[in-house]
Amino acid sequence: MGFEVGDKVKWTSQSSGYTKEKVGEVVAVIPPNKFPARETRHPTPPGRILAMFLGENWDDKYNTRPMGGGYSRPQESYLVAVPQKRPESRRLLYWPYAELLEKVE
Repeated sequence: MGFEVGDKVKWTSQSSGYTKEKVGEVVAVIPPNKFPARETRHPTPPGRILAMFLGENWDDKYNTRPMGGGYSRPQESYLVAVPQKRPESRRLLYWPYAELLEKVE
């Protein structure tokens, strides 16, 4: 596996009986057993957890609505930004299972 920030990747997801291929760019590498929480108003330092992976102004660039959740993963995982149809829209941020990702040349 092993992707790096900037790699273009694709994967297939399913929802409500529909299958869709998503293509995006790896924007962060999440170490094993770490959780890229999307809740950023956590009162305890480091507070803005996603900022550790994406930088301070991450919420200007990414929409975390589709990111999903769950528990930390035992293997390295990746945050992937997928462009929306309108170029001026923030990219959608996903946290797909690493084993589903394929590198796009």
